[in-house]
This record gives sequence, structure tokens and C-alpha cells, in this order.
Amino acid sequence: MPGIIAVGDFDRTQNKYYIEYSARTLDDCIICFNDDVGKGGWVSARGSMLRALMEIFLESGLDCSDFIEKIQVGEEETNRMSVSKRIRIEGDKIVQID
Repeated sequence: MPGIIAVGDFDRTQNKYYIEYSARTLDDCIICFNDDVGKGGWVSARGSMLRALMEIFLESGLDCSDFIEKIQVGEEETNRMSVSKRIRIEGDKIVQID
């Protein structure tokens, strides 16, 4: 399952995608995420964009456990976000859809 793992500190003031997307609605962020699902190439810009979206989803206060999980990387616990399926809001959760 394709995904992104949060590695290292995340500086909200330096990530251009976080700055741009945090000014948008959560629905807009979900549309951006869904537009990226199925893309095969990995470049640093895509990683930065997905990390920004992961942070925004986690900060939303909604349950994101359907597609963002805590994992152990060495001695540290971090987040892993699946990018294999589109997502949507259902009640107080953001869930994956087929």
C-alpha cells in the first residue's frame, strides 16, 4: 500500500504547501489529496505536499485512523499516511473510499 511516513520535524512556517493549504477549507484539502491518489511518481515536492496534507488532517480534530496510523521507526513513533485510496468526511471521521 503506497504511503508517506512522517520523518523528522515539520516546520509549518517553511512548508509552502502547508501555508497554502492551511488557508483552505478541509474539503479543499481532501480534493487536493484525492486528485493525487493513483499518481505513480515520487519527487520531493509531492512528499512535501502530502506531508502538509497529513498535518492538516491530523490537526482537523477528526478521526483519521482509517488512513493515518502510528508506526515505530527505530526508536521513534511517527505517522504513516496511506495514499492508495481516496478519502472523504463521514461524521467525525475522515475515511478511505473505493
